[in-house]
Amino acid sequence: MSGHGEGREKHSEKWLAELEIEACREELEALFLQEKEALEARRSEILERLDLMEQNTLAEVEAEKALAEKRRQEILASLKDHLDKRYEEFILRLNAEDRVTELAGECMEMLLPKPTQNRGGSV
Repeated sequence: MSGHGEGREKHSEKWLAELEIEACREELEALFLQEKEALEARRSEILERLDLMEQNTLAEVEAEKALAEKRRQEILASLKDHLDKRYEEFILRLNAEDRVTELAGECMEMLLPKPTQNRGGSV
């Protein structure tokens, strides 16, 4: 009968080992699930931070773009003012009446022959 008792003892030890292994497996599975949840929470946190960083970057880019456009408009307005002033100065220097008189005189010279000096011996 001692052989039969040893079989029960080994079977009992095997059964205890299986229970212990199952308990360890369940504990590891629970730890794995906890770790997985922690990593998923961290992932969500990182994604939120990245989204916020993206929004901030886009807002900064829009602000810089608006500032550059404003500066561009200021430069164009300044250039237009400068060109308008230069044009006005040019027109003022032109003095149209003097130019018309000068051109009229040149036209008259071209249309009317110059009197020749036959008197006095010079040709």
